[in-house]
Amino acid sequence: MKTSGEPSWISDLSEEEIEFIKFFILSSGSIKELATIYSTSYPTLRKQLDKLIQKIRISERKENDNIIQLIQQLEDRK
Repeated sequence: MKTSGEPSWISDLSEEEIEFIKFFILSSGSIKELATIYSTSYPTLRKQLDKLIQKIRISERKENDNIIQLIQQLEDRK
């Protein structure tokens, strides 16, 4: 659910992904520290981070696509 001022890509994230971002920020972006928090390897967390980056980029691309914006506007009028 989008609130005012919140980027739309945030609403596309799962609770797990938001929690991951929270811990990433709280660890000052240290994947090594995240590996300790999640008890997993650096490469595993790097893959997870790369997937999040890709998901956010796709979401932003959709938001900027004029055709998709038009379809969303038409759906909102229903």
